[in-house]
Amino acid sequence: MACCCSHSLSSMCKVEFHRVGTSHMRRFLATENSFASLHFEFLLGTSTISRIVRHTCHVILTRLRETVMPQPTAEDWLRIVDGFNDCAQFPNCIRALDCKHIRVKKPPHSGTRFFNYKQYFSLVLLALVDSNYQFIMVDIGDYGSTADASIFSASRLGEQLHANQLSAGSICHRG
Repeated sequence: MACCCSHSLSSMCKVEFHRVGTSHMRRFLATENSFASLHFEFLLGTSTISRIVRHTCHVILTRLRETVMPQPTAEDWLRIVDGFNDCAQFPNCIRALDCKHIRVKKPPHSGTRFFNYKQYFSLVLLALVDSNYQFIMVDIGDYGSTADASIFSASRLGEQLHANQLSAGSICHRG
């Protein structure tokens, strides 16, 4: 009997955590409130709010990645090549890649890891786009002090390119 009660209590706690966590996440994303201000609003610790937000973002990413930003197929790469050729007269171009530094407040105890060559603190967004400026792949969150080439090499995209896993090889042999 105790096992059954503890199981029910555990389930109820998970439901309550989910309800509260969803509320925190919506408030954080909608208002850009800090964790500290959410701490006072919901009477939870900032580390708890941080875990809720981090966990929720991870779930959103893993559940929606293939829907929102699926891995390009060989047909997608061919369409992108044709788009670059038609719009910009860049033959055999399969993608455009760039890094963008996103300004942030200096994180506590971070030293100079986030300080970039532009003389401010930042996170780096690495983006790969097609000929219509639509994101194909993104990598977000590297330190501002990290060189763009290093970010690319360590990214999922860089690893897939080096391992020849991008399904873009067929366009190189196109007549």
